[in-house]
Amino acid sequence: MKNALHMKRLFVIAALCSSFSTARPIHKNTARTGAIIGGIATGAIAGFITNQALKSGQVDGATRTLVSLLSSGAFGVGGWLLLDYILQQYTPEGKIKYAENIISDLDNDFLLNRNVHAGSIDISSVNVCFSGSWPLVRARNHLTTLNDKLVSAYKNLISAYNEAQSSPSDYPGVAQRCKALLGRLPQLEKTIKNLTNFVISHPDFNFQSNLYEKHLEAQRQRAHEQNMQFSQQLHDSSERQNDRHHDRVERHKDRTHTSVEKDLDRWHTSYENEKDRDFKREVLRDNEYRPITLNI
Repeated sequence: MKNALHMKRLFVIAALCSSFSTARPIHKNTARTGAIIGGIATGAIAGFITNQALKSGQVDGATRTLVSLLSSGAFGVGGWLLLDYILQQYTPEGKIKYAENIISDLDNDFLLNRNVHAGSIDISSVNVCFSGSWPLVRARNHLTTLNDKLVSAYKNLISAYNEAQSSPSDYPGVAQRCKALLGRLPQLEKTIKNLTNFVISHPDFNFQSNLYEKHLEAQRQRAHEQNMQFSQQLHDSSERQNDRHHDRVERHKDRTHTSVEKDLDRWHTSYENEKDRDFKREVLRDNEYRPITLNI
C-alpha cells in the first residue's frame, strides 16, 4: 500500500513537472533515417575531397575513381555508425539506457552501499570512503553529484515515458520499463537525502568546511598570483621585444646616417678633385699647353 502511494505521488509530480523534463526524444525511425542521410553525406564529401586531391596529384582516372569510391564507402559507413550511435541515445530506448546506467552506478556507489547494507549511518564509513582533512565536505560534494545524476535520470525517464505513452505501438514495453525504473528512484533519493543530512549536521562539518573554504581561497590566491606573474612575464617580454625593435631601428638609422655622410664625403672629394682638374686644364689651355710650373 505504501509503495503504491509512493508510486502514485511520483507520477503526479512527474505530470506536474513535465515541463522541466528533458526535450522530447527523437523517434527511433527519425534517428535511423538521420544516421543514414548523414552517412551518405559524409561519404559523398569524403569521396569528392579524395578525388580532387588525387586529381591535383595527377593520378590516372581509374586509380582515382577506385580510391575515391573506397574512401567514400569507408567514411560513409563510419559516419553512419557514429551518427546512429549518437542519435540513438536521444530515443526513448537510449534515454532509458542512460537512466539504467545512472541507477546502476548509484547501486554500486561505495558510500551509499556501506550505509544501506549497514542499516545505519556511521561516520566511520565516511572516513573510510574519503581521506584528507575534510572528508565530510568531500562526502557532501559527492552526494550532491549523485543527487544531480538522480535528477538527470528522472528527467530522462519522464521524457521517455511521455513519448512511449504518446506512441505505445512504436514503443511496446517502454512505458512499463520507465515505471519500474522510476519506482527505484524514491529509495535512492531517500538514502542520498539521509546521508546528506547526516554529513552536514555532523559536529565536525563546519570546522572541516572552514578548512575547505580556506583551501579553496588559497588555491584561488595562488591562481591569481600565477596569472599576475604570467601577465607580468608577457608584459616584460613585450617590453623587451619593443626595446629590441627600437634598438634595431636606431642602428638602422645610424647606419643610414653614416652611409649618407660617407656618400657626401665621397661626393665632396670627387667634386673637389674634379674642380682641381678643371682648374689645371684651364691654366694649361690659357698657356696654350706650354710646360709651366704650378705652385698650388
